[in-house]
Amino acid sequence: MEPGEVEDDAQRHGAVPVTLGTRDGVPVQVDLASAGGLRLIGQGAQSVERAMLVQVLTGAAEGRCQVIATRDAVCQLLGDEWKSARLSVPGVYVSSDAGEALNRLGAEIVGRTADEEVDGRHLHKALPMVCLIDPGEEAQRLRADLALGAKCAVGAIVVGEWLHGTILNVDGRGMVVDATGDFSDGMVGTLAECLDWQTACEKVRTLVHDATPPAETEGREPVATSIIEASSPQGAIRLFGGCEVTGPAGTVRTESCDLYALLGLFAENRTQLLRRSDIEGKLWPDVQVSQDRFYNLMKDARAKLRAALDRPADNSKDVIQNVGGGRYKINAELFTCDIWQLRDLLRKVPSLSPADRHPVLTAAVNLYTGRYLDGLAQSWAQDAARRIAHETVEALAQLAGLEKDPERALVHLEEAARIDPTDQAVCCRRMQLYSRLNRIEAVRHTFEELTQALKARGSRPDAPTVQAYRRSVETGL
Repeated sequence: MEPGEVEDDAQRHGAVPVTLGTRDGVPVQVDLASAGGLRLIGQGAQSVERAMLVQVLTGAAEGRCQVIATRDAVCQLLGDEWKSARLSVPGVYVSSDAGEALNRLGAEIVGRTADEEVDGRHLHKALPMVCLIDPGEEAQRLRADLALGAKCAVGAIVVGEWLHGTILNVDGRGMVVDATGDFSDGMVGTLAECLDWQTACEKVRTLVHDATPPAETEGREPVATSIIEASSPQGAIRLFGGCEVTGPAGTVRTESCDLYALLGLFAENRTQLLRRSDIEGKLWPDVQVSQDRFYNLMKDARAKLRAALDRPADNSKDVIQNVGGGRYKINAELFTCDIWQLRDLLRKVPSLSPADRHPVLTAAVNLYTGRYLDGLAQSWAQDAARRIAHETVEALAQLAGLEKDPERALVHLEEAARIDPTDQAVCCRRMQLYSRLNRIEAVRHTFEELTQALKARGSRPDAPTVQAYRRSVETGL
């Protein structure tokens, strides 16, 4: 196979081929799944990015791929018109920011990697997915997601700062004059397709116009146009560090403890149907509640979920389903939860080789953005919060063990200590690494932090931890 060619999908399962341009009259493609995040730089970069954007949007409209894009990335290439205009193209999901886009991307990757492997091959039939994003401060999270998604037809065009993956330098004519990274072989000398701003906007407007279906009859909902809506959840419920719901219409936040607890209870009972009596007993134990309190809460929850999806009021019961008369559950076809994603990733780890564990563990711990079910007083919520905190600390410790650089290992261990400052095994590993780096004051500070955290709980460091501290100080000295 020549450089710049991508094997046929039947041969190369999981490829995300995008045509870059031509060299000597022969089409040259980039496999975004292998590129590890494609970044274009140079005078002609935006013109080439516009052509690629139009290409993947056209592919989505024709049912050949799916696209997740941030609003800012679209506006960078197509102008401020698209800050308010809806990019209603089949198979295209536009998010309000990079975090929301990566929530959606992570949910999609979890779903794809959940398939069983047979003979070493993933058997999912998902369409190629392209993420157009300026990751900003989420660059490491995007990198981890792309590493995990590389085997399941997921790739990205990165329009912001990006030092990873594949970087192509394009001059004003669209000629690739330099190439570095994972998919750089054979790229230099390619004359890339370019589009100016006006032409690209006209093409996208045409796609949007052609994709807008007429209402077949008065009062009937238009036919759904998004392939993503049909194949993966449209919305995400975030339960770490607070409660919010994201979807095509943006992010809906709530300060209601009752609503937070209700969504958390549904998340904890992912496959179970909950009766009204079950919900009332978990949310308001030992309290006599009125019928109105339950139904008002359910109405509020449905309204918040519906608002995130931008769904009409008459579809409100689709988001929280009433199955079999008085038994409730979140509609998993419309919503995923960050806690589901994290647990699904952690369940995969034991079956992976050490080399494959790193991106999966990274993707998992990146979902822990704050305490789970933070501030809820119910005993089941506090128990669940402690369990997932412990599992995340263990995942961070595993990540530290996979790092060859002690500084990188310490980053993971310090995050683990932030989540649980009383974990003595984490403390011992931190002290050992600080000692190796001859940072004796950091050893002492680490031990003092642990001592104070344990004291607050009426405890103290055990004998092995004290011995590890002494050895670390003596070794460093």
